[in-house]
Amino acid sequence: MNPLFKLLAIIVSVFLMGFLLEEATDLSGINNPESLEDTFELLSELFSVFVALSIFGITWYAYDKSRDNHSLFLGATFLITGLLILFHLLSYPFMPDFITPNSSHKAAIFFLESRFIMAFLLLTSVYVQKDSLPKLINKSALLLFVIAILSIPLFFVFFQEDCPFCAFDLNSYSTATISILFVISIFIFVAGYLYTERAKGIGQNNLSYLAQGSCIILFSNLVYFSFEFSGHFLIITGFFYFYLGLYKSSVELPYVKLAVVEEKLRKGVENKYRTLFDNANDAIITTDLEYLVTSWNRSAAKLFGWEADEVMGKKLSNLIVPLYLQTQGEEIIRDTIDGKSAFGIETVNARKDGSMIFVSLTTSQLLDSYHNLAGLSFIIRDITERKKAEDLLKKSKEFSETVINSMNDAMGVIDVNNFTITDVNSVFLKNLGMTKEEVIGKPCYEITHKRTQPCPGDICPLLNTLDTGKYSIVEHEHYINNWEKQYVEVSTSPIIDENGKVVNVIYVARDITERKRAEKTIEGSLKQLEEEKAKTESIIAAIGDAISIQDTDFRVLYQNKIHQDIMGDQKGEYCYRKYEHRDHICEGCPVNLSFKDGKIHTEERCMIRGEEKIFFEITASPLRDSTGNIIAGIEVARNITERKKTEDQIAGSLHEKETLLKEIHHRVKNNMQIVSSLLDYQTQFIKDKNVIDIFIESQNRIASMALVHEKLYQSKDLARIDFYDYMSDLVANVFQSYVKNSGKIKLNMNIENIQLDIDLAIPCGLIINELLTNSLKYAFPAGREGEIKVAFHKTDENMLQLMISDNGIGIPNDMDIRKTGSLGLHLVSILAENQLHGKININRNEGTEFTIEFKGIK
Repeated sequence: MNPLFKLLAIIVSVFLMGFLLEEATDLSGINNPESLEDTFELLSELFSVFVALSIFGITWYAYDKSRDNHSLFLGATFLITGLLILFHLLSYPFMPDFITPNSSHKAAIFFLESRFIMAFLLLTSVYVQKDSLPKLINKSALLLFVIAILSIPLFFVFFQEDCPFCAFDLNSYSTATISILFVISIFIFVAGYLYTERAKGIGQNNLSYLAQGSCIILFSNLVYFSFEFSGHFLIITGFFYFYLGLYKSSVELPYVKLAVVEEKLRKGVENKYRTLFDNANDAIITTDLEYLVTSWNRSAAKLFGWEADEVMGKKLSNLIVPLYLQTQGEEIIRDTIDGKSAFGIETVNARKDGSMIFVSLTTSQLLDSYHNLAGLSFIIRDITERKKAEDLLKKSKEFSETVINSMNDAMGVIDVNNFTITDVNSVFLKNLGMTKEEVIGKPCYEITHKRTQPCPGDICPLLNTLDTGKYSIVEHEHYINNWEKQYVEVSTSPIIDENGKVVNVIYVARDITERKRAEKTIEGSLKQLEEEKAKTESIIAAIGDAISIQDTDFRVLYQNKIHQDIMGDQKGEYCYRKYEHRDHICEGCPVNLSFKDGKIHTEERCMIRGEEKIFFEITASPLRDSTGNIIAGIEVARNITERKKTEDQIAGSLHEKETLLKEIHHRVKNNMQIVSSLLDYQTQFIKDKNVIDIFIESQNRIASMALVHEKLYQSKDLARIDFYDYMSDLVANVFQSYVKNSGKIKLNMNIENIQLDIDLAIPCGLIINELLTNSLKYAFPAGREGEIKVAFHKTDENMLQLMISDNGIGIPNDMDIRKTGSLGLHLVSILAENQLHGKININRNEGTEFTIEFKGIK
């Protein structure tokens, strides 16, 4: 449709809509149609204000991107227009007073001012281009412009008496009103025409909207006073057309241009990166978030053997990641997704033919235009040859370092230009007691000689090699570890560049400190050896023992004087023939034994010389050469005849004493048995049972002591007895004395076999006798059955424990055995605490249990 006819159709349609609405209001029969018209006018003008301010809003906020001064100027125009319409609305008589009293005249002034200023600014805007007056038109300047323009009509309204224009009659059809509207119409018409021509010239749709909006506003002014509803509808429509035009110029057009530019840039970048992608030396692969291949460049095809159409849509890890590295590959992918891109990770990938290659892997995220994660990229570089070279270099370096560090000598490389050390081996560092960091880069004379200046030419081995360019060897001195002097044998070899110039010197220092010390020591030792030889010969001659040296064939090589005096001169003779008159070596010969196991052997031998027996203590040990081989044996024979006589006398005396001691124990035992028999005989004349019991108890006590002496004279050790054997007999005797029916009282014995001294055995025996007697007499009244336990064993910390218990009626809880009238229990406490120096404990639960602990093992 022709744009002009389309515009006319819109104008007619909007006009008819307002006209029909206005007629319908008049014919509706409403009692107060003026009120309805006021309401409609209020709402329509509020909407006009809203559209005007919206135009300002989009131009203001879009200006930072559009930089369209024309749109910003029009936005300011509609800000002024909207505010003036608002002031016009607030000045109606039916509205509350707006600063000054409201009136139709005040409202008419604001109406005509809003129309006039809008028309004038619209005409002006035609001449404002997008980039006009860039230094003058900006947000701050236009705000000041708006304030300045608004101040003029406000002044006219609020100070009407000073304004000639305000004195005119401004009703709907007054001459002044018609004249002003005529001028306004001319301004708007010209603006619309100019916008139409401008739109034809540059072909921008937004300018057509502005031209059409101007025409609609012009028509609104012409019909407003005759058809008020249509006038309001038309002004709103005109504003809306301006809104559309400015939206396109401020918002749409910049973004369209930006999109076009971005599309061109995108295609340019895409073509550029596609070229780089296809021609890159490294394999470049991209995947989606499911790790499915989305791109595969030529280098990837060349590296892995897969063509692009073979891998598209397939999972990358299944193509190039070996099974044993799947876990590592998944970790790298997870880290990349989390934003931790990998750079230069060295790993192993698989090719299509199954072969493995070393690669350097770099990963990163792929983001879409909204900066959301869209996929992953992988840049893979084949480093197989580099790894082989590195491995070969590493092995070569390790081999060189191993060889150098396995040397027993200190080695270093010296730069002859400044004598700085460039490399050393571990022996060099060990000798100096320093680290590699402390040595490298330092002058050699500072490290090995503690000097601040190079060594003089006559003592520096480096200078000789530097001058001659040949191998050199000299003896030298180093100072190590706090000025300790080290003697070294230094060999220097040149390292020559392609020009034949010596650039470095290999410096090998062999530690000869010990050798130098040994040489001095040997010199002193030779002299000392002569002195020691003389001393040794004097000492051997003065020793009171017979000394001889025999070779490995048992031929006598040396005799001292005493040996010669006893055995005669036997040098060169076989010892067994001269000493024992045998044809072979003696059995158990200590010299022969020392030859076999290399140890010292000692034995006693008796020799008959005439009618006299002579006893010797013979000690033999091997003599070795410098290599450790046995070359001879030395035999020292000490005359122990007098000692043997003394030992025989002591043994005879000891036997006599042992016999006497056994006899004493035997007689003590017999005497105690006599005393026991006398007590037994005495009981035959006593009728009182209590007295008889006292005598029996005394007999048992005597028997326990007599039993100790009996065991002692029967024992091989006269000081200690086998306590297990003693207790067995003692318990049996006590039971025999008191138990008539052995089936009722059971005996449970747990006795460890311990050797006990006599001074402990007697009090222990008395305690056992008293406690067993007490249990047998009182624990089981009226033939009651029961059990008695006897235990004796060794505990920790060299302690002995004696325990006697019964499950009889027990002793009263309030009985103190130390204060009781019972002689037996009182005797137990005295023996346990005073003689055994032990501790006694009584357990009265379920019978009576006596536990005595004492130190008894010496």
